[in-house]
Amino acid sequence: MKIVFAALALVLLLAAAVVGTVAADDATASEVMVTNVTIDPSILMRGDTGTITVKIVNNAASSVAIRSAKLYGNEVRTLADPYQTVSQIGPGNTMTFTFTVQANAPDGIYYPVFVLDYRDAGQLRHPIPVQVESSELQLAIVGKPNDITLGRSGDYRLLIGNPRDAEVNGVLVVPEGTGFDVTPSSAFVGRLAADGSSTVSFNITPSAAGNVTFVARYKTGTNNHQTTLVLPLATGQDRKRAEPVLTNLQVIQTGGVYHVTGDVTNAGLEAAKSVVITSETPAIPTDPYKVYVVGSLDPDDFSSFEISFKASDTTSAPILLNYKDDEGNAYQSRFVVDFANQPSSPGQEAQSLPIVAIAAVALLVVAIAGIIVYSWRRA
Repeated sequence: MKIVFAALALVLLLAAAVVGTVAADDATASEVMVTNVTIDPSILMRGDTGTITVKIVNNAASSVAIRSAKLYGNEVRTLADPYQTVSQIGPGNTMTFTFTVQANAPDGIYYPVFVLDYRDAGQLRHPIPVQVESSELQLAIVGKPNDITLGRSGDYRLLIGNPRDAEVNGVLVVPEGTGFDVTPSSAFVGRLAADGSSTVSFNITPSAAGNVTFVARYKTGTNNHQTTLVLPLATGQDRKRAEPVLTNLQVIQTGGVYHVTGDVTNAGLEAAKSVVITSETPAIPTDPYKVYVVGSLDPDDFSSFEISFKASDTTSAPILLNYKDDEGNAYQSRFVVDFANQPSSPGQEAQSLPIVAIAAVALLVVAIAGIIVYSWRRA
């Protein structure tokens, strides 16, 4: 009987020791806790890939053996399990676990669970809130020319806004399309804070009717995104630009050379720069006024001009009027002058005048003589 009681006592002592050890392990493991969680990017867009980094610390006086560390979730799921086996964490030490995850759910807040399995005493569970929000950058035109015309450059200002609750990075705006020239070819914004905005400017010269597509490329973490804004370049007439017109045209021919004089008036609302007038084929510009340089004409201003040219086998000739606007854009207008019934030069008129005068005097003499003869016969 003494032997039996001694055996029972030994079993009880061993059981108490085991229970004490487990209790001690549980108490030690309870001192392991999560001290920090980092999500990059801090807010995911649907389909984004990111990382969740969990930092733990052992506040116990002894080491804790760890079997594995995992992150469980369906809406935000891990793409790999890198911590299938973990050794132990010493007293006062920290340990970091990083998981690559992907957001596969609509916008909302989800709670994947970080689970730390201990080798000797249960596990640590820590839910992590992860926000999925898919708002994109917003683009808006805040400045453009009132009139978009072919060949005329204009400044276009574009506002880029970030409506997200987290910053985006690598923001780059590129105008894409055909039928226009643009300077610069792209504009780099870089980081754009949450609820932040930035403005970029482009100078665009349309050469054909069409569209310019502003593409804003940006990143959330390592994920590439883009948003676009299409602006029609529907060209029309510039209602404000200079409008030089030719008036009071007169043509005189002298020795086979036509001299055209008149006035050029700016009927537009902007100044006409570098106004130059000349003739065009079939006319051949000839000295002394092959080209007439008027210079600058303010709105409602006018100037006289004179050009000279030769022309054969034709009764009309085109006159070209070239000018520029304040930005250096060149324009051209064409006018046709008809010289079929124009008078000859003053010299030729002077030569024909004596013949007409002699004929008139002769007729007058004949008339007077007739009257005198008639009077004699009556007497």
